[in-house]
Amino acid sequence: MIYDILFEMKKCDCELCKFENPKTTVTAIIIKDGKILVLKRNENPFAGEWDFPGGYLQKDETPEEALKREVKEELGVGCDLKFLGYFTGTASYHDYQFPIINIAYYANLVGEIKLNTGENSEVFWIPISELDTVAFDSNQKILKYIKKQIPGD
Repeated sequence: MIYDILFEMKKCDCELCKFENPKTTVTAIIIKDGKILVLKRNENPFAGEWDFPGGYLQKDETPEEALKREVKEELGVGCDLKFLGYFTGTASYHDYQFPIINIAYYANLVGEIKLNTGENSEVFWIPISELDTVAFDSNQKILKYIKKQIPGD
């Protein structure tokens, strides 16, 4: 325990690390017939909870390239994207929490879903009005934003 605390402090000795600049993530919002696509996570954090498709940008990727890669990896299909917005939040790695900026897009899928069960165990279409919670605080902000955009919700 003390080693972990010292290790965390040591990680932040670097002047650059102290800035706590956000890492960039991307999220696909897929809506069809008033329902939104969610995936049940296999991995921590939030194992067993609903999540939207997405992930982290890799070096030299644009947000659009990253999201198309993530959708292909998770759902086995291509997609067309339309920018939705930027949403702040936090993520964690082991016990280290850090800020993120989540770039969200509406996505139209191209092809039949073939779920990659490595990351997620289930794909589900749920009426937007019935989805109350989703993994990650930035995704909660996206969900709240989407619900405000839909008349009658």
